[in-house]
Amino acid sequence: MKNQSLWRRNALYHRQFPPKS
Repeated sequence: MKNQSLWRRNALYHRQFPPKS
């Protein structure tokens, strides 16, 4: 599942840079 890898990468990115509301 390539999508799962993308999601994990996204989660890691948001961990360093949390989305601003």
